[in-house]
Amino acid sequence: MKIHRRAVATLPPRPNRCGAADKRSRFAWGIALRWVQCWLTLFGAAALAQNPDAMPVKDAPVWITQGTFFALYVADAQKISEWYVRNLGFRVNYSAELPRSPDMAKAVMLEHDGSFIEILQPRQPTGDVSVDRPRYNDQRLGVAKVGFVVRDLATLEADLTKRGIAFNHRSVNSSATKLRTFAIRDPEGNTIQFFGR
Repeated sequence: MKIHRRAVATLPPRPNRCGAADKRSRFAWGIALRWVQCWLTLFGAAALAQNPDAMPVKDAPVWITQGTFFALYVADAQKISEWYVRNLGFRVNYSAELPRSPDMAKAVMLEHDGSFIEILQPRQPTGDVSVDRPRYNDQRLGVAKVGFVVRDLATLEADLTKRGIAFNHRSVNSSATKLRTFAIRDPEGNTIQFFGR
């Protein structure tokens, strides 16, 4: 078939295997990706300069949180367990007197949505306990307070307010976690802090 020379100019260019348009597109994407990598490197370096502890640790163990666990020494295990059940929705998984233990009189395990609290009552508890005296203020070595991250912080705070729970502080912004937080205390002065958006 004979094609006139003037008509050849009007025909679309015959694509090669890669195609010129593909080459230009890949080149543009390559430039864009290099810019993104450059900016991420700069911002990452700036963030690490402000907070060097944020640098990931090599060979750190990989684990995914599915709940929490903590234990409290209390003067009255029955009273404290009932408070957590009534006000925070925990349920009793296990409760036992410990007649053979030289140190512990009673143990109760509470559970709520994958989080566990072990309530331990020593035979000879020491220290003053009172809802009016937050143990967090004692600055004793060991666990200072415990906490939970929740889905609806405002609703929980409103509910606990209606129940007359003692608050350490109302909702504030936490610069350390970038979340809002409030803290309450149980009848023996243990601080429980809640975080959420």
